[in-house]
Amino acid sequence: MWIDVIELDVRKKDEHFDFSFIAVELFHRRIKPIYPKKDKLSDNDYKGVCKYITWQTATKDIANQRILNIKGPKYLIKCTLINRNKGKVIVEDAVWNTTFQRWVPREWIMTTFVCNKKEKSVCSTRRR
Repeated sequence: MWIDVIELDVRKKDEHFDFSFIAVELFHRRIKPIYPKKDKLSDNDYKGVCKYITWQTATKDIANQRILNIKGPKYLIKCTLINRNKGKVIVEDAVWNTTFQRWVPREWIMTTFVCNKKEKSVCSTRRR
């Protein structure tokens, strides 16, 4: 089945995109994509070529079916963005400890251990 996005409502929320709904129409695959052999292409190049051929075939097949007045089933998908890690991730500053060869909490800089001034923000997940 080909999926044709008819309409969507999107807005930017913080750094992410939030879709309130997506309306799609489904069409049967009447034209099958013909992919080339993977001779001298790298994996990424071959994947890119295959994606382009699939997109091109889908666009052509959907356009042909619309010309023939073929209508597929339509669906309205309602969705919301949920941050399941909200409140679980805590960012803490850390320094490099040359004795243990690892990142340690910033409070350790005043102790007897040797710490370099290299700093890093460490994300830790805490379970409640």
